[in-house]
This record gives sequence, C-alpha cells and structure tokens, in this order.
Amino acid sequence: MLGIDADGNKKTMQYLGFDFDGVHAYIRCNSLAKYFRKAKSVSRKTVNMAYGNKSKTKDRKNKIFLKGLYKRFLYKGRRSFISYALRADEVMGHQTIKRQLKNHVKIISDYIEEYKNKREKGIK
Repeated sequence: MLGIDADGNKKTMQYLGFDFDGVHAYIRCNSLAKYFRKAKSVSRKTVNMAYGNKSKTKDRKNKIFLKGLYKRFLYKGRRSFISYALRADEVMGHQTIKRQLKNHVKIISDYIEEYKNKREKGIK
C-alpha cells in the first residue's frame, strides 16, 4: 500500500492513465467514464439515426446499424480502448483491469436497448 490519507482512504499513485495502489494497477476511473460516456452517446445517435425522420431504413423496420458501433466499442481490434486495456493488463500481470472491463458488452448493449425501447414508445 502507498499509504492512507487523513480521511482513512487509500492513497493511489496516478501515472500515464493508471492508478497504482502499491499492489495492483487499475485504469483510471476518468478514462473508463469517458469510454462509457462516448459509447452511450454513440449508441443514442445510432438508434436516433435508425428511427429518425430521415432514416433510410424505414422500409426495413428501422434497422439499427451496429457493426460500426461494435467495432469501435466492443471489438478487440488494433486501436480500440478495449484492446489497449487488455494489452495493459497483460503487461501489468494482474487481472484487475480485466475485472474493470468485465461487463462492458452488457453495459453498451443495455444502452442500445434502452434507446431502442424509448424510440419505439415515441419518447425522445
């Protein structure tokens, strides 16, 4: 442990986007929040494009194009946040970063379903 501050909270050292508590390394909370905020925003935009007035998929029952969304936020490709995090986890030698990202697929899928259900009910 790096120590305990006056309030009794654990101190962590921040360096290059990681928090280190003396034993384990984690991705900073701000980085994860930014990733999920972007994913939520893009999910909303993707669903709105499918259900919008200018949608090109009205005849196909408002088909939502998910391939780009999945490739950007869920796929373990060369330059995605997920691949970066998994590479960092391998280098650090702990499973802590994998645990931080454990539910990312479910969270983003829930965003899509939430916006899809809102648009089907007519709520923006």
